[in-house]
Amino acid sequence: MPGPTFSTALKTSSDYLDVAANTHGEEKAFLMLEALRRIRHHSPHLVEVGPGGGSAIAYLASQFSSIPLPDDVRLTLVEAPGVTSVALDEAMHAFNRAATCRLVTGFAQDIGTVLTEPADVISASALLHEVYSHGGGYRGLHAMIRTVPTVLRPGGMFAYRDVYAVKGASLHDRVMQTYASRSWLRFLRMFLPQYLREGTHPYHSDSDLVVLRQDSRIVPLEHLDERTSAVAAGPVGIFR
Repeated sequence: MPGPTFSTALKTSSDYLDVAANTHGEEKAFLMLEALRRIRHHSPHLVEVGPGGGSAIAYLASQFSSIPLPDDVRLTLVEAPGVTSVALDEAMHAFNRAATCRLVTGFAQDIGTVLTEPADVISASALLHEVYSHGGGYRGLHAMIRTVPTVLRPGGMFAYRDVYAVKGASLHDRVMQTYASRSWLRFLRMFLPQYLREGTHPYHSDSDLVVLRQDSRIVPLEHLDERTSAVAAGPVGIFR
C-alpha cells in the first residue's frame, strides 16, 4: 500500500502553502495579538507553530506601525522538516524590518526540545488535526498538549484557532457546502481528487460521491472555475 503522499508531498508543495492555504492572516493572528497585549514581559517571545505560507506573520508585520506593541518582540516559527514556502520567506523579511523573526524545524509534539527558551505566547492555527493525522494519533496530540505548558513562561498563553466542523450523525451523511473564496476553490480542484483517490482515513468510502456545481451545471473537479462560486455536495466527512 502506498504511503500518505497527501501530507508529505502535495500538502507541503509551494502551490498549497503559498496559494491555496495562505489566507485569512488577520483571523489567524487575532488571538496572538490579543494574548500579546496582555503579556507584561519587557521582551516577549512569541512562537508560531506551523506557519505555512506565513499569512499570519505578514499580518503581524503590517500591524507594527498601527498598534502599540512591546519593545523587542521576538518571534520563533516552528515548521516541520522539509517544509519550505516562498510566501513565508517574504513574510519573515517583512517582520524582520520591525522586529526579530527566526525559523526552526521540528514537530509540534516535540516543541519541548525544539524551543531553546521559554515562550510568552504560543500560537497555532488548525494544527491539532494535523498532529493527530501525521504525528501519532492521540499519542502525538497528548504529547503536544502536555508539553505546551512546560515551555510557556509563567503567565504565558496558548492561542489556538481552528476551523468550524459541521455536525452530523455519520461521516457519510450527505451535506451541501458553498465555496466562494478563490483559494478554497483552488484547493478543491488541486487536492480533492488526490484525497478521494488515496485517503486511508474513514472520512469517505468508495460509494461516496462528491458533486460540484457551478452556474447550475455539474462540473468535474479538474474543470472547476476559480473565478466563480461552487456548490459541493458530498459526505460530511469530506468537509471536515
